[in-house]
Amino acid sequence: MAKVISKVVLAAGIVTIITGLVLAYQMAKTQAGMRPGPSETEFMINWHAFFQFFHQFFTNGMILIGLSEGIRLLQGIYEKKSSGVMPVFYGRKGAKIPGEEGESEVMNDAAWEPAEEDIIKIYELYQGEAILELLRSPVLHHCAVKLQREEGPVMKVVDVSGPEAKETDSSETESRVREWYRNLA
Repeated sequence: MAKVISKVVLAAGIVTIITGLVLAYQMAKTQAGMRPGPSETEFMINWHAFFQFFHQFFTNGMILIGLSEGIRLLQGIYEKKSSGVMPVFYGRKGAKIPGEEGESEVMNDAAWEPAEEDIIKIYELYQGEAILELLRSPVLHHCAVKLQREEGPVMKVVDVSGPEAKETDSSETESRVREWYRNLA
């Protein structure tokens, strides 16, 4: 819908400029007098009046064109956000959890889910970086975050239990989550 509105406003801006050109010409045309001959009138253009009228139409047309570009850009941003530019995926059903045996070997729907605040904390931690994947991990309050860096994709283990997200301090937790992440593929 916004694309249609953007195109209509763009067309209105272009029509305004073209109409302004024609109307400014018509308004600036003045009669210069009669020529000798069969009643032919000579017309002159008052260029000062032409540019004064055309400037108003041109400005209004450019404002409409700028408005249509703004609508188009905002729609593009909205589509990127809703189409998954910031992908969030919370684990996979049936993924093996390393280091645990028996009944808890398979992650099921009863596993913890990161709250919306936890996800916001992670995006704030890696502000300005491209997050390729964000997964819940089998370790409570820890997420696996895959980032795009210059050297290539990098996987980080993030603790979201505190007031701010931070990369995990525990090497045991990190190795456990990394092992789980490798088993996903």
